[in-house]
Amino acid sequence: MQRILSIQQVLRQPENRALVQSLLANPAVTTRAELVHEVCQRLNLRDPKGDWRVGTTMKALRDLEFQGLWTLPKATQRSSGKWNPSRLHRPVPAAVGVPGRAEEVRGLQRGAG
Repeated sequence: MQRILSIQQVLRQPENRALVQSLLANPAVTTRAELVHEVCQRLNLRDPKGDWRVGTTMKALRDLEFQGLWTLPKATQRSSGKWNPSRLHRPVPAAVGVPGRAEEVRGLQRGAG
């Protein structure tokens, strides 16, 4: 059975710690967002769908910073915590030519998995 490492475990490995330290020393990497994207790309940190694991990697970087492994760039943006959705000023038009049931959609095939 293959053992899967957490992102924190991956980042703790000596070669990956050195990578993060070198990125932090690089003047081209000035924000946490730049750092996390670079780490994800260099270590190919992706979720099962193939998306970059940005949120989990950022959390792991912050946790390891708290443990004294490195010092991240200052956070540049804080969420206000308020949700402010945009509202449409008119109703959305009804769909045209869309079947009422999924079984009526033509050309669908059952995917693998």
